[in-house]
Amino acid sequence: MLTTLGVINAHVDVEAQDGRYFGVWQGKKHDVIGWLADHKNQLWRDCNSVQQLSNASPAAKQVLALIADHSPPDSRNARLVSLLQQGDWLLAELAFAQLNPAVVVLQAVPEGMRLPERAVWSGSTAPWQPGPRIRQHLVLQVPQVPAALLACYDPVTPGLR
Repeated sequence: MLTTLGVINAHVDVEAQDGRYFGVWQGKKHDVIGWLADHKNQLWRDCNSVQQLSNASPAAKQVLALIADHSPPDSRNARLVSLLQQGDWLLAELAFAQLNPAVVVLQAVPEGMRLPERAVWSGSTAPWQPGPRIRQHLVLQVPQVPAALLACYDPVTPGLR
């Protein structure tokens, strides 16, 4: 028992970063709290009211057109990785040739699509677990987005990790 505790003590550490504690082993930080939050979310979320839209859908075309105009010229080659919809709210994960991957929240309005201010996550979440970190950021930026839409989002692009 003492040998096991000694090995753990020698190879496992806890480090604080930006108000969160991370387990550190073999020199790499692991977001244990985020991992638990992600699994709790997967267990308890209800995605019955959330739709996965096709990349060929009219909504997908509107999203890509809006993103293309958001930060040209690099945003013009956006590729839709996933698109979720709940009511008039959409959540899109996008990949780019020159830009970091992004997750955006959009709202369908009579004129087309609207990108609320600050409704974007872009870049890596490391060392945080990507799902909980992105969901938390987006709900803080756009509090009116439906909770189920965020809960049903699981990051796909490896660049977000």
